[in-house]
Amino acid sequence: MDEESKTKLDQTWPKITKIHWPVKCLSDPFNYGDGKYQLFFVFRSNLARAFLEFDKPFWMIQQDTFWRESLLDLNIESSQPKADIIFDRAAESGGNLIAGGYYFARPTCSAKAFFKQLSYDLEDFYTPDNTYMTILCSNEGLATCGHAPFSMITNYLWLTEPGRLANINRVPSLIQFDGDTKLGGKLQKMKTLGFDFVENDGKTCKPENVKFAQEAVVKSRKSIDQKASRSYSQIQFGVYQWFIDQFYKSAPTKWLLEKFIFPYAHYFMITI
Repeated sequence: MDEESKTKLDQTWPKITKIHWPVKCLSDPFNYGDGKYQLFFVFRSNLARAFLEFDKPFWMIQQDTFWRESLLDLNIESSQPKADIIFDRAAESGGNLIAGGYYFARPTCSAKAFFKQLSYDLEDFYTPDNTYMTILCSNEGLATCGHAPFSMITNYLWLTEPGRLANINRVPSLIQFDGDTKLGGKLQKMKTLGFDFVENDGKTCKPENVKFAQEAVVKSRKSIDQKASRSYSQIQFGVYQWFIDQFYKSAPTKWLLEKFIFPYAHYFMITI
């Protein structure tokens, strides 16, 4: 979406087809909860709609992730053949709250209707797209939603709060370094923890960092300082997830969560 990224990608991978789609108002830095972030949600939903209208199945992914294995080798799609869309999960417990960084969509009529509704609502409704996608999935009849195991595609909780996870000894295939709201903090956090594998030239590998990261995750994060790796925003998101876990424990509070709290998630987060 920016000229610098396009130039770097062209230099490093000239044979890969790329789409450069500059959006002027998204060229400046923006953060979680900003109006520009909301516009990015709409852009991403419309991009998904475009792929589906061309009858293309696709994976939506994010770059802030350490891959131990290729996503395409995990057979997530074949394990849920009847799902229109397969989403990642925000936590191991807590019902089916969608994380939203990773999802696989099939070009079915239901998937097209799902993203059409998502784009339409996000244009006028100030809400995180992951909570709103969770709401749309709970709307029976709109689309069939599947979910990838949290122990396969995980997030900051696996690194910072392992005590909350039942499958703590299973090493995930993909670890997403999310939960940081400080501008520039996400990539810097990855570097600080040792998950920085390429020199500034974009080509030369750092084998010592690759070895460290492999050993760190296989040995259940023993070489990672978990307290130092936690940011204030990650602690906040951890608290929100704890409340969500509690609400999902009974049918009445689950209904309250999906019908009233999720649609206005930003407002609850800001006031808390």
